[in-house]
Amino acid sequence: MALFIAFKSYTDGKKISIGKALALTKEYTLLVLEWALFYSVVIMLIRIIGSRIRGIGGILIGASASLAIGVSTIFVVPIIYEQHVGPINAIKSSVNVFVKHFGSTVGGISYADLYGLGFTLGGLLILVLSFLSYSVLGVLSILGAFVGLILIVIGMVITSVISNIFKLILYDYASRKGLPEWLDKDVIQAAVKVKNGGSQPYKTTL
Repeated sequence: MALFIAFKSYTDGKKISIGKALALTKEYTLLVLEWALFYSVVIMLIRIIGSRIRGIGGILIGASASLAIGVSTIFVVPIIYEQHVGPINAIKSSVNVFVKHFGSTVGGISYADLYGLGFTLGGLLILVLSFLSYSVLGVLSILGAFVGLILIVIGMVITSVISNIFKLILYDYASRKGLPEWLDKDVIQAAVKVKNGGSQPYKTTL
């Protein structure tokens, strides 16, 4: 929520500090706790059900349920931020947006994740090589492991920031709330598909 507040303030021409953004999240405290509890319970139930069913059936059920909850909750956090609604209504709205604008949306989010994934995999590779070469390189291996850990952390942060901001921008576009002035509209249009017969302002065939 602090990330979204800071981003919105920035796009409105008002740069605020991290502390200020965190302070402004107080109004979302209850909603965030509700969502965290709801999501945790759902994930726990999925794992319990999957563990109760042995063999390939349990694996398929667990994987399918995880995929379903992942797809249905793509826009949940931006929706909670902008609509101030609870978990159930947030999921309903998220599914609605996803269905109406399905297309390259998921691909766009995946591409955003690839930037962070590059750092993460690179850091992991350096970390593994550092451990394997410790007996030969000694101190240099420790330094390499430290660099690898830093790259992994950077990758995780990049993935979180880019992915969530991209979701917020897509949700705003789908809700006709406009785009930041510095963002090319064609970029977002290429990431959204509207079903034929829809009433959205832009239609693409990607």
